[in-house]
Amino acid sequence: MNFTADFICLCASLYVCKLKRRAVPILISSIFGGIYSVLSLYLVSFNFLLQIFIHIAVLIIICSIATPATDSNTVIKTTAVFFVINAVSGGIISGFFSLRGKYVLYGTVIYADISPVELCLIILFIIAVSIPFFIKTGKRISIKTATVLISFHGNSTELDALIDSGNLLSDPISGDGIILIKEHELKKIFSANELLAIKSLDVLSESFPTGIRLISSDNGLIPVFRPKLTEVKIFGRKESKKISVLVGIDFSSGTFGGTYGLIPAQYIF
Repeated sequence: MNFTADFICLCASLYVCKLKRRAVPILISSIFGGIYSVLSLYLVSFNFLLQIFIHIAVLIIICSIATPATDSNTVIKTTAVFFVINAVSGGIISGFFSLRGKYVLYGTVIYADISPVELCLIILFIIAVSIPFFIKTGKRISIKTATVLISFHGNSTELDALIDSGNLLSDPISGDGIILIKEHELKKIFSANELLAIKSLDVLSESFPTGIRLISSDNGLIPVFRPKLTEVKIFGRKESKKISVLVGIDFSSGTFGGTYGLIPAQYIF
């Protein structure tokens, strides 16, 4: 029951945060949550504050696995939403079992005393609700995004990018299109000092990395670089595609439809 409940709450949390829902990470998180719900039985003898610390740590781990982002702000935000949704759904379930007198106290933890048949019915009901919801929303969002892998100066990073037919940015020299990627998604490629130098357009700084040049746009100068390797993959398809493209570094706040990249539609196959 914890597995299926976590599955629903994770899907709902990512939906509220406008983040892409990916089947495998959500399933892994749900399995981890289900296993932890059993292991938590052995925590009843631990110090109360230590129990709280472990619960919070596991909560963050569960959300970190399911969240399609690497920056801490997004993970913490998703964790907070997941906690609230869990609390609300848990309150509803608690009210249902309380009215039926099904609760028992085990150590310092309250558990529902239900039969195997009741447990199977609850799980089947949650599955019946969650799977259609996931399929419907997952397909609707996935066709608007693509997974992009880029490699530069021996480092690489992977992220989800919104497919945008309105992104017409291109290199005036080569004619290649430009993928816009948020600054924090490039921390695996550039150091903090390098990103700071790029943001301030301080081309004379020792921290300004080689391979970066500036391209003029309607919104001013955009720092861009050409990755050694760029691959694009569409959700649900096995094959990936290598493309010739530039990457523009975006320092503005917000997201691109819940993602941290914006890829021209011309590169989608």
